[in-house]
Amino acid sequence: MIEKSNFFSVSEEIFKENGLSEFANLEIFEKFYSLTEIMLRVNEEMNLTAITDPEAVILKHYADCLLIAKETDGYLPSGSRVVDIGCGAGFPCFPLAIARPDLEILGIDSTAKRIRYVNETASALGLTNLRAESLRAEDGSKKGNP
Repeated sequence: MIEKSNFFSVSEEIFKENGLSEFANLEIFEKFYSLTEIMLRVNEEMNLTAITDPEAVILKHYADCLLIAKETDGYLPSGSRVVDIGCGAGFPCFPLAIARPDLEILGIDSTAKRIRYVNETASALGLTNLRAESLRAEDGSKKGNP
């Protein structure tokens, strides 16, 4: 794992290069660092992602996911409800929940162990705006989910 101060420096550089400066702050980077630690640890036991280099994680998991998160672009207005169908290891759920606490995010996936990982990790990170459910996408509307 990359040293914390290097992780923050690399994150800041990548976020600025990708027009995400509004999300380049200590609180967000702390949560991304913790998420990276958890994800890489769990990934050793359960195949969550093939991307394990911390710099690649920052670029390909965090920055890429946040490209739709800027309120000024109008993709996700303040207070939006978001459903991530096939959330897998929590992308874009985690980056959106971390950077946009105003969003209410539901991740759905048919794999119960991934859903357990998303819920446990969201709890460990203190993300109260993210929950995940194990169900098939076509069954989601039958349950009355957003």
